[in-house]
Amino acid sequence: MLFIAPITSKEPATGRQAVLIPETEALRANLDRDLRLWVMVDELNADILEKSYTLEDRTPRGQFSQAFTDKLIRAVTDVRAAGMLRLSKRT
Repeated sequence: MLFIAPITSKEPATGRQAVLIPETEALRANLDRDLRLWVMVDELNADILEKSYTLEDRTPRGQFSQAFTDKLIRAVTDVRAAGMLRLSKRT
């Protein structure tokens, strides 16, 4: 099972939990540095890679630093502890 946190360029609505992606992290992950991007930490998509219907290229674009990844994990953990985590199945 793979858990995917959505990344969006749309500013999160009031009440949603998200972490703004710093420009340095966008560079590491090969994301557009000219856009403000957020990782939504109150919603995760669950996908089973072998059964995935995703048709997009699965080649990694880049990756976040360990420190930023740890920050995201802490944020998701806090949201889950508060009972606000939503899980969507993609398969």
